[in-house]
Amino acid sequence: MRNASGLGIVGIIFIAFGIVATILMALGIFSEWFLNFIPGVLFFLASLFMLAGIAEGSRYLTYNAYSANLYEAGHLFTILALFLSSLAGGRIAYACKPST
Repeated sequence: MRNASGLGIVGIIFIAFGIVATILMALGIFSEWFLNFIPGVLFFLASLFMLAGIAEGSRYLTYNAYSANLYEAGHLFTILALFLSSLAGGRIAYACKPST
C-alpha cells in the first residue's frame, strides 16, 4: 500500500515539473526545437506514475470515495494537459525548425 502513495507523489512531482517546463516553452526559453517536447514527456511520465499508483492501490482498497474520484479526475486532466502540451510543443517545434 505504501507503494501506491509513493507512485502518486512521484506523479505529482512530474506534473509540477511539466507545468514549469510548459511555461518555459511558452515563453520561448527552450532554444532548440526538440526541447519543446520535454513538457509532453514529463506529463506522460506523470500519467504513467499516477496510473501505476491507481493500480497498486486498487489491490488493497476499493476506490469509491470522494478522494478517489478526485484522483481519477486529476489523472484525466493530466492526460488532457499531456495532449495540449504536446500539441503546442509540436507547433512551436515545427515553426522553429530550420528548413533544409
